[in-house]
Amino acid sequence: MAEGRALTRARAAWGDDMPPAVRALAEACDRQSQASVAAGIRRRDGRGSYSPTVINQVLGRAYPGDLDAVLAAVSAALIADAWECPGLGEAITADACWDWQAKARADAAATSSHRMRMRRACQACPVFREEDR
Repeated sequence: MAEGRALTRARAAWGDDMPPAVRALAEACDRQSQASVAAGIRRRDGRGSYSPTVINQVLGRAYPGDLDAVLAAVSAALIADAWECPGLGEAITADACWDWQAKARADAAATSSHRMRMRRACQACPVFREEDR
């Protein structure tokens, strides 16, 4: 099977240093439009999804912002990482974990006892990012 345009572009920009998340991003962009891929990659800070422009810049190794944050979001959306959630007692995806972390960082007025338990569990969890506390 021939290599798609996005993967060809990423390979030219990244060479042998291409991270797995960039490869996954390029392959996704070759299957769909950059806009639809971007819409599915949610920002960890809760401010929506990344723009197609950011996706394009990452593929071309020209993104001037926090590349690690984008690659973490790409990994969460496109590479099926999962880990055991101590609050839920089951394996969850990175996206689901980030959703709960965002809720845990939100105002303390929990809407349910389950949400309050999850808030405490997230804040005690080693996956909960320190800078997000």
